[in-house]
Amino acid sequence: MKDQNKAIILSIESSSSVCSVCLSADEVIISEYNIYKKNVHDKLLAKVVNTVLDDIEVNINDINAIAVSAGPGSFTGLRIGFAIAKGICFDGKTKFLTIPTLKAIANEQIEIAKFSSKDFILPVIYSNESYFYTQIFDLTLQEQSEVKILTKEEIENMFGDKYHIAGPAAGQIKLETPEISAKLTASTISKLAIKYYSESLFSDPSEATPDYYQKFKIK
Repeated sequence: MKDQNKAIILSIESSSSVCSVCLSADEVIISEYNIYKKNVHDKLLAKVVNTVLDDIEVNINDINAIAVSAGPGSFTGLRIGFAIAKGICFDGKTKFLTIPTLKAIANEQIEIAKFSSKDFILPVIYSNESYFYTQIFDLTLQEQSEVKILTKEEIENMFGDKYHIAGPAAGQIKLETPEISAKLTASTISKLAIKYYSESLFSDPSEATPDYYQKFKIK
């Protein structure tokens, strides 16, 4: 039976090479399972979901909401993550949360950025070998730019010491100030999902699609 006093959320991160699922109760991560291997989402993501639930004896009907990384990121990974998440929401009772991937990274880095006296957070993830997805957020998590696809050199030339650089690809960006190569797993998605759930920012699973950002032109 669902706990009426807690938000039980199953979160999925499949936008990157990591195959990751976690279960949280409010802000507490109960269980997380990560597989750090490329191109396994189609074979293993559904199994990982079952493993997370079975290990702590939680029934799929106990979940209040499912949160899925919405992109940008891997076309195949996002598609598989959405398909599995939508399947879990088929009963119409489980809430569906689509979590912007870059925003989730920024959300996890707010306190570090404040401590480092930065004005903005710049999450960076891989697009392909030569390009990166990025977006500017202020320290209240308000978007200060659209999602951009930039080269390593463009990022290094455009952003200075007021920016806290974070994300799985941060280590590839060479700036005078230290960068944080933050992990991107389902717990990253979960932390923002809690906020979305509390504000009832639900999506319709029959209409929701990943944000592939293919419409953006590479400069």
